[in-house]
Amino acid sequence: MKKTGKNLPLILVLSALPLCAVIMFLFNFSNKSEKENRLLSYSYSYGGDMTGGSRHTSVSRIDDSFALLSYSHTSWHSQYPEVREYYVPASVLEQISEIFVSYKMKHFSKLRKNPVFAYDKGTSHYSFSFENGENTSFNSNLLISKKGYEGIKKIHDLLTEASKKTECLPGFFVNNSDFDNEDSDIDTFTDGVCNIRIISYRKNCLEYQIANGLPDKLKLARNIFLYKICDGAREEIFRRESSDSFSVNSKSTYSDSVKLEGARLEEGRYILSVSGYEQEFEISRF
Repeated sequence: MKKTGKNLPLILVLSALPLCAVIMFLFNFSNKSEKENRLLSYSYSYGGDMTGGSRHTSVSRIDDSFALLSYSHTSWHSQYPEVREYYVPASVLEQISEIFVSYKMKHFSKLRKNPVFAYDKGTSHYSFSFENGENTSFNSNLLISKKGYEGIKKIHDLLTEASKKTECLPGFFVNNSDFDNEDSDIDTFTDGVCNIRIISYRKNCLEYQIANGLPDKLKLARNIFLYKICDGAREEIFRRESSDSFSVNSKSTYSDSVKLEGARLEEGRYILSVSGYEQEFEISRF
């Protein structure tokens, strides 16, 4: 290949070195490039056990100074997620990246699959996204060593400590303490009524659900408006109109989400309108 001449000085230098020195050079070069590749986000999710509950943890870089740490938890299937979010120093991602390199997690995805399969046992998923476009993902169905899980625990301990050093951001509060109350189940609907409910607010994204208790299938336009209630009046702060439509079958629910633009929602009362169906909700401190 014509490019050989371009790399000739490096080849000559390496050929003049003892074999062990060459190996160390290549290892250090690879390790250095891996460390210099900035981590943009880390995420963890768990689900699939017999209760149908789930856990999600993610930390995403906002800028050079801050990152958003987000926790989400449900104990049962169809339960409203309880969300807690924090602004943490972006240096947390650098620390996670160091653990990633130190424990050689880049190679975890190539591990053998565990031949033992347990029914109704949950699965954990881990994902790392880097600035150069590289992504590393693996799950607990692989034969990860005890030392590997020590590295994962270090990451989660680091995030726990980071959350303790800052205040929880205002959010949409959910009380799932009384699961017998049908209001805590997101898959219910009321006969003869079609309404909309807020499921969660996380990563500046509103998740909502339309519950169609009517006898007929609905076809709705995907027109979304968000209003903030100020002194009893509504002030439009977000609008997204579309020619697209979606359907909600009779006696069923339809869930979707909308990514808001700009800054996070401040404390206060709001109204979400989707295709003319409205729901008032509050953003408050926990």
